[in-house]
Amino acid sequence: MNTLSKLIAAGTYEDDSTNHKRTLKLGGNGAREMKKYAIRFIHEEGNNAFRITMVATASAGLSLVFNPESESTIDAEFKAMAHGNDGVQVELEETYTA
Repeated sequence: MNTLSKLIAAGTYEDDSTNHKRTLKLGGNGAREMKKYAIRFIHEEGNNAFRITMVATASAGLSLVFNPESESTIDAEFKAMAHGNDGVQVELEETYTA
């Protein structure tokens, strides 16, 4: 539940340790601000690496799939935002051997 609370655009998360109950509410008045995340994906192949880096919010929504026949999945989407002095949204970087 705590992980899911980080992936929603606006909501509240409560952990009541006295009653052993966690509650995640989506939306609502006074919902928390969207947090910004630094996200980096790295694909390595041999000595080469490809990196995608962005600052983003989890404002594009998410989907939950509960299937008794296989693992449950969470598919989250992130929306890139301008960051740094030059307003870059996404940075692609490749390192390679000559």
